[in-house]
Amino acid sequence: MSTLAVVMLQEDELSEQQIRVGLIEKRLDNATKESDDRVDKIQQKLDEANFELKRKEKSVTLIVKFIAKFVAVSAAVVAPSQ
Repeated sequence: MSTLAVVMLQEDELSEQQIRVGLIEKRLDNATKESDDRVDKIQQKLDEANFELKRKEKSVTLIVKFIAKFVAVSAAVVAPSQ
């Protein structure tokens, strides 16, 4: 095999390897984008859950305060008549 043939064969192999690298990089980019999208969706769900939790905590706090006032008023109304 001549030197020229060896060089041409190596160029062909290099070209094929470059194509493979390009395809692998494209797959990696796609996988990265998909995983970033998944992370964004999970973060959004977490944010929504935290918001809902805080909203419910405020509701419970208001209900507890209302019940405490109701009990205090009821005790005050019942106590004088005894």
